[in-house]
Amino acid sequence: MNHGYYVIGDEDTVLGFRCAGVPGRVVGATDDVLAGVREARERATGIILITEGAADLAREQIEAIRFDGELPMVVEIPGPQGPIAGRRDLAAIIREAVGIKV
Repeated sequence: MNHGYYVIGDEDTVLGFRCAGVPGRVVGATDDVLAGVREARERATGIILITEGAADLAREQIEAIRFDGELPMVVEIPGPQGPIAGRRDLAAIIREAVGIKV
């Protein structure tokens, strides 16, 4: 397993990461997101970076991958518009799940 990175998101985000040598997929629909996840897994990716907007297109599937405890790890990142207002951060989710402050 190469444990590299793979990015899924809008055109600007994917292009920016490609300039840094990170492969990825531009998405606009749920099927595109799921195809990107399949491709990342085929590449034995360790970490999928996915924009919040792209993750929202396939929220149920992305959450299942995030919390199954296996690779790839899924990390949501803000898109070009910045973070989505009102979104809970990872520390808040952990605090809610286990009842301790991280």
